[in-house]
Amino acid sequence: MGTKTSKRINDEDSINTRRNSSSLSSRTVRRSYPQWICHPPLISCDINRSTNEEINHFLKHQQRTKNFPNSPTKHQNSPSKTLLTIEQLVESPSNKENPLSTIDFNQLNSLENFRITFIDQSDLQNAHEIGKGNFGTVYHALYKNKRAVALKTLHSSQENYSNENLLKLLFEAHIMTKLEHENLLNILGVTFYGENQQLSLVTDYMKNGCLLTYLRKHRNRFHQSPRKEINQKLNHFSQQIFQAMLYLEQRKIIHRDLAARNCLIDHHDDLKVADFGLTKLTDCGLYKGNPKTIFAIRWSSPEVILNMKYSSRSDVWSFGITLWEIYSLGERPYGHLDNRTVKNLLKTSSSNFSQYFPQSQQFGSNEVYTHLILPCLTYNVALRPSFKDLNERICRILNENK
Repeated sequence: MGTKTSKRINDEDSINTRRNSSSLSSRTVRRSYPQWICHPPLISCDINRSTNEEINHFLKHQQRTKNFPNSPTKHQNSPSKTLLTIEQLVESPSNKENPLSTIDFNQLNSLENFRITFIDQSDLQNAHEIGKGNFGTVYHALYKNKRAVALKTLHSSQENYSNENLLKLLFEAHIMTKLEHENLLNILGVTFYGENQQLSLVTDYMKNGCLLTYLRKHRNRFHQSPRKEINQKLNHFSQQIFQAMLYLEQRKIIHRDLAARNCLIDHHDDLKVADFGLTKLTDCGLYKGNPKTIFAIRWSSPEVILNMKYSSRSDVWSFGITLWEIYSLGERPYGHLDNRTVKNLLKTSSSNFSQYFPQSQQFGSNEVYTHLILPCLTYNVALRPSFKDLNERICRILNENK
């Protein structure tokens, strides 16, 4: 998402089972929801498996949640942008030669409530490629010759420009329009870009790229700099991630893909959490995945590995891993262990995980490690703190250790 120049998650660090269905039919799918789940998921990870019930849950969530007003946001009120329903986007003159025109959105119910901001391609100048991944390309451009933006496009190949990927991109855009926080990546809207008029997300441009690359790139300089100065910077990153995740938790939104690679740094070294491709809006803060759900093993909690159970507390586990990445300056979680070993470890062990996440000898502090990182890595989800539980502790420890 955004301006990351690396591939999303490589094959070694993820489980990504190909979807077999290319149809948009909202067919009924067998699911079992244990008592742990008080409501079914609102939107399936695979759009092809989103049922009418799930779509209605999603729309009901929109109407109930006061924090997500239906009125246009400050960005949507811009005179050079137009709010479109998905149907209007499909019928847009800019979409004439685009595979988006072939999608039958009537197979999904009540999509008239969806609103996506449309940006005309003519308002985007001086675009040039800054990164390429498995499914798309990221460009840097100027919006109205003033504002630096990033364009996330889908490759125009038939495989990548599938109905599933198109709808996933649209749902990602829609979720992002509902989030307004200084530490969450801001979306300006969508556009049709380039000769092939590819559907693209338009977001703020984050000049210094992803946090993981940033930490590794500056590792030598950080080791040669005053420890207090670098700790202040790392604490600042940690606080910004925490504030973004607390905001999501308060709105019963599960990110499901938090990691240093999915946090972006701007030219002021301020951080924004990004990559909402797997994010879920829920009624009760809980989500039950399925065997085809995408997840990154090294950042996933035991309950995700064992039962595909997601909550804000599974995000807390990922937050603990991300904190460890920050203070280790981008070391790899679980070190040399391969993915199979990590998965088996999470399935069979409830022992202390500190042996796999050694404390940094140079950055952070004993309090950061003992009272922030390790509690986030509590094996039992019922005993693991929420972001709300961590709030006072985060403020005290990170401010004291500046």
